[in-house]
Amino acid sequence: MKYYVTDVPAEQMIEVAEGVYQKGTMQLEDIIKYLNVVEPYATRIVKMASQLGILEERNGVYQVCTEAKDLAVASIDQRPVVFKKFLVDFEPFVLFCYYLLRENTLEDASRKVGVVCEIGAGSRVILRTLRGWGSYSNLLKETKDGKIAVEMEEKKLEEIYVRELLKATQDVFNANLFIAYKVGDEIFDYLERPDRHLLVDALTKYGQTPKDVINYSAQAFESFLRHLGHMKEIDLTKATGILQIASEFKGKSIILEEHRKMCEFLSAFRNPAGHGISKEILEHWTVEKDSALEIVLLFLTAIRSYYRYTVHKELIL
Repeated sequence: MKYYVTDVPAEQMIEVAEGVYQKGTMQLEDIIKYLNVVEPYATRIVKMASQLGILEERNGVYQVCTEAKDLAVASIDQRPVVFKKFLVDFEPFVLFCYYLLRENTLEDASRKVGVVCEIGAGSRVILRTLRGWGSYSNLLKETKDGKIAVEMEEKKLEEIYVRELLKATQDVFNANLFIAYKVGDEIFDYLERPDRHLLVDALTKYGQTPKDVINYSAQAFESFLRHLGHMKEIDLTKATGILQIASEFKGKSIILEEHRKMCEFLSAFRNPAGHGISKEILEHWTVEKDSALEIVLLFLTAIRSYYRYTVHKELIL
């Protein structure tokens, strides 16, 4: 999946969000005047802010994304905290941290991110940019041996919503890192952003809504299978669920019988979570949170196994 990364400060992206939010919408010429910068630099800022989900553009008109309104109105000392929310969901930054945690140097990590995420910028630009954003948000602390540590400091920020945002941001970042560890960087990059969001929700909310997280995982897995089918040029328009997709794959010799049985097994969990009632005895299923977590992990294992076999012909559980 291709990403755009350019060396612009987080502060200027936030300043643009503030101005656009206050005015309602802006065109590029408005942003140039607002920031007092030249057009190429303003273009880089709005393009990067759009990649991070801060701005959205329609027919040359920019507005603040719904999720970024808190960022646009945040005070100066609150901005780094709110900016974290966008950074921990930005795949190149997550993979940058993933590589550092696997003992890569800063230079190696930035080079690998550039290759996996198909970033046109050079590794030095990627390193300077991601390190700058991580430092600004107090999320990335570099050590002498090239490792990173996550710091979530509240300091003067005592408002309840800020504390809740800090915890949610920490949870999302850890979940993204875990998914990258579980499936590997190549598959993490292959996953569509909405599917990653579902898997992150499944990992962070299994203790509160166990039934829902099974549905989140199943939806992400089915979407993953459909994208895999598209890549293999298989018509799945008539397939109505995980098991039918797996049967289509097996019929085309894309997967093995063991892979098909994985889907059969996982589908058996999806139905009680989705419908909630046993058709045989008309009683409701109770899904315990430990079971929900185990099932989420099984879906991640299935994603890894399917991808590694269909793309690389490797047998992995």
